[in-house]
Amino acid sequence: MHISRNQLSTGRSIVVLGSHYEVVRVALSDGTEGECRADSAQLCVGESIAPGRRWSVLRHELGHAVWFESGCRAALRFAGYSDEQADALEEAVMEIFIPAYVDTLERAGWLLVPVIA
Repeated sequence: MHISRNQLSTGRSIVVLGSHYEVVRVALSDGTEGECRADSAQLCVGESIAPGRRWSVLRHELGHAVWFESGCRAALRFAGYSDEQADALEEAVMEIFIPAYVDTLERAGWLLVPVIA
């Protein structure tokens, strides 16, 4: 399924491995640009984020949702990683692997980047 550039907006739902996550724009007071709230199934993009940056923030938070829903976080903790080690590895994947992977898909023409209202 292709997503048109204007199809993905706040208030929409994204299915992540069977769980429905709502995309919301919220005020984040801690200086972060976005947040994945797995407990309430929300992908939050900061209200103050410029339109050109929203996709990058949502892509990052979506990566956290996939990480959580796929069991990666639980598997690392089960394997003996401390919370700090598991969190550091997760963040490295979100910052390095996910952008490179999405860029590869975009350049191949297999992914249309949405504009987030």
